Amino acid sequence: MRRYEELDALRGIASLEVVLSHCLLVYPIFLAIFYHAPLKENWQIILLAKTPLHSLFGGNEAVILFFVLSGFVLSLLYLKKSPNYIEYIVRRICRIYLPYIFSIVLSLFLLESFNWTAKPNLSEWFNQMWHYVPSVKRAFSYVIMLGIDTQNVNTVTWSLVHEMRISFVFPLIMLLVKKYNWKKSLVIGLAISLSGWQIIDKFSNLTTGNLLFTMQNIALTFYYVSFFIMGAILAKYRTSLALIYYKMNIFVKWLVVIFAVIFYNLEWMLPKIGYLKYYSSFLVESLAKSVIDFSITVAVCTLIIFALNSKRLRAILKIKPLLFLGKISYSLYLIHPIVLLLFVHLLYGLIPLPLILISIPITAISIATIMHRLIEVPSIQLGKLLSRKKINSVGNEI
Repeated sequence: MRRYEELDALRGIASLEVVLSHCLLVYPIFLAIFYHAPLKENWQIILLAKTPLHSLFGGNEAVILFFVLSGFVLSLLYLKKSPNYIEYIVRRICRIYLPYIFSIVLSLFLLESFNWTAKPNLSEWFNQMWHYVPSVKRAFSYVIMLGIDTQNVNTVTWSLVHEMRISFVFPLIMLLVKKYNWKKSLVIGLAISLSGWQIIDKFSNLTTGNLLFTMQNIALTFYYVSFFIMGAILAKYRTSLALIYYKMNIFVKWLVVIFAVIFYNLEWMLPKIGYLKYYSSFLVESLAKSVIDFSITVAVCTLIIFALNSKRLRAILKIKPLLFLGKISYSLYLIHPIVLLLFVHLLYGLIPLPLILISIPITAISIATIMHRLIEVPSIQLGKLLSRKKINSVGNEI
């Protein structure tokens, strides 16, 4: 199975986007921008919130890219020859869950070892992390990936909860994608995904407490299945799409790129849609969320097609720093919130906040490099050892 190094690099860039986004979310003003709160505009707010510059630190956009990439890469296994389910799921658990649980244990250890307090003048988003020491029951919910209160322990792990669940049912997704053409598989897949999202969310209103949250969380898993489906369809038709790409002239290619940039930043270039995402009825919020996320997905799919076929873009994505960033991207994604919390809690008031935040990406990359070697790689190797057969290549590390 061919390894697409270009996609590794894209994943690395997206991980760095998330790091930068979280550094900015420490500021209350940026959190307000994130939620499209009414603000008196100045040039900084316009630059951060209403231009394509936002794509340099777009957290939600990066996570959509992760989901589409996962669908693309996982589907390559099934498009070639369906692997044994047990072998596949053992590798997937070792790949995702073991580094995940390491980050949870490390964060809980640090949380319980010190008396962390809220920091004045920092955002509510930041102060909700390491906010309280969880009970044993709550800690167990982290272990079994219920998705409850991930913000308190490791803010990024919400996406891994959905990724792990979808991994278990991904072979069913591939039955659909392999059997039907792209139109039918897309329509059927999205119909099941989006209707499941809405129906389960509606029924969740009949419950309360943790059960309410768990049902709403499962409903969101159905929603995120959509992006795996689109990634899988993209992988199935990658050769046909490559032919279309090569037939386009330079003018058309640039036009496609411009539209992709607009679609990727739709929430920020048309902030009224972003506002509806948070401050409307459930139906309108759901519709706004879908429009934004599927616009991002169209842009992401376009980016992947160009990354695989554009000689110039491929050359850029294959430079060693980006390939290295791609290699450690999962560890970087997991470890950077812990680095962020430690640095800000220990240094806030002693060092200017901008200097603290500037140091976080560099430090997080350094620690992620160690985590990749000591935790992530052994986890992948353990998955190979526990499964009876070897998949030809780690190929973008499923």
